[in-house]
Amino acid sequence: MRGLAADFGQLIFPRYCSVCDARLLGSERFICTSCLMDLPRTGYKGRKNNMTERLLWQQIPQLATASAFLRYEPGTASASIFMGFKYGGRQTLAHFMGTLMAADLKGTGFFDGIDLIVPIPLSRQRLKHRGYNQSECLAAGVAEGAGVPMVADIVTRTVDNPTQTNLNVEERQRNVEGIFHLERPEAVAGRHVLIVDDVLTTGATISSCAKEIATAGEVKISVLTLGLAGKHYASSLPEDEVLPK
Repeated sequence: MRGLAADFGQLIFPRYCSVCDARLLGSERFICTSCLMDLPRTGYKGRKNNMTERLLWQQIPQLATASAFLRYEPGTASASIFMGFKYGGRQTLAHFMGTLMAADLKGTGFFDGIDLIVPIPLSRQRLKHRGYNQSECLAAGVAEGAGVPMVADIVTRTVDNPTQTNLNVEERQRNVEGIFHLERPEAVAGRHVLIVDDVLTTGATISSCAKEIATAGEVKISVLTLGLAGKHYASSLPEDEVLPK
């Protein structure tokens, strides 16, 4: 009876793939099986010295490890996932992607020793306009999948800085200087914190947040993002590291 009810619900309220818009089957969630298999995964799975980690080495002295789940490629079908939860109000899609991020790292030891998860915060103005923080939704999914608590009120964004989209590396770094404030240093002092964000391009925003968290003292920091943007993911890779097709 439950299966019949689900099938009937699909007839009245059909669900569609967030990537290709094909109608989802009963067991599929948010993304059809075909598109799920074709997602542009980095294949890093938390491996040491991956490109995400290397981008952040000099920017975050306290860095323990870092990883990214997907290659973010503007203009491609998979980019609609990011647009959907960032600008389309699809909070549940972000949460679902967070669970996929955690599942991708299952059994790798990536979450070993991590005490809590902190999402990159939005400014009060942007949060009011959007109604939610997409990084917090992602982080909640990661927390659920990894079994690590997520705390969203430890760091606040005190400046509604302009978008980073059209800025070069130096401009991005200046744009995010001093925009975060650590509200509860006692919550992170001496602990291992995982920072979660949607997309990493140069690492400027994440490193600015990490710098503020590190003021609590004796903090170890790891980073996990849904997407890795830019051409660096396809260049300067170790000889033994081969990107998936």
